[in-house]
Amino acid sequence: MTQGLELLLLALVNFAGIPSLLLTHLIKDKIGFRKLQGFVSLVYIANFVLMLTQQNLAVAILTNFITKFLNGIIGLGYTFVLYDVNYFGTSNFEVGTSIATTIGLIGGMAGSGMVSFASTSSVIITALMISVVQVMVVFSMTEVQ
Repeated sequence: MTQGLELLLLALVNFAGIPSLLLTHLIKDKIGFRKLQGFVSLVYIANFVLMLTQQNLAVAILTNFITKFLNGIIGLGYTFVLYDVNYFGTSNFEVGTSIATTIGLIGGMAGSGMVSFASTSSVIITALMISVVQVMVVFSMTEVQ
């Protein structure tokens, strides 16, 4: 059971998603989708490398805070893609959003299962590999409106 200082640190890490949503909403018209998401993906890579190389509590808290902050930005970007009719096209909108949502749900279930049963280093290495793929995917996308 989490108590005391551990609970406070957990609350601090979880709080990181809120300012990222506000920040993303404020800057979404000033910075293009691909630039912002590409930058976030590169920061993810650096963050996961730091997690692998430094194994102490301060680094763990900082990198988890950064990850949660970046998840807020990525999540809002994902929502922009899902509801952008111009991105999928009017004839493919339902199919495109359905496929994207399904892939997101499968990824969430696979990630939860991996975190539950795999070692921490395996999870971090997998997240690092997914971040590398994410950079390639983001830079191959067209701009989102």
